[in-house]
Amino acid sequence: MLCGDIYRIYLDPQASDKRMLMMSRAIIFVILAGALLLISGNMGAMILNWSYLSMGLRGTVAFAPLCAALFLPGRIPARYALAAMGIGPLLILIGSFILPAGVDPLFLGMAGSLLIMGVGIGRSRLPYASSNPWRKLS
Repeated sequence: MLCGDIYRIYLDPQASDKRMLMMSRAIIFVILAGALLLISGNMGAMILNWSYLSMGLRGTVAFAPLCAALFLPGRIPARYALAAMGIGPLLILIGSFILPAGVDPLFLGMAGSLLIMGVGIGRSRLPYASSNPWRKLS
């Protein structure tokens, strides 16, 4: 997805198949190297902890925007859903390092995502709010 949906569309629309293959391999290498660095500092951690973090990251990306799309269609500007999809996982990652051991970082990520969606609901009631994600609010 990173290579085909972001690199080819925004960075190099004229990329050849050979260039796309090279970029795909480079992106995979960077992601795997980053994962290796992340887990090498915590070799004693159980795989279950990493799988919970993985599920939390996926859950915060989808939960609040999906619920808003299902139950409040058209009431929240798209830029708030996009922001919630980015901020939620970021808060989980930050929370996994700063929160005490007994507190699940999923709660921090979900709270941030839901807060952003709530702000989006409030802003959508204003007369100049639009569902166009690229329109600037004055």
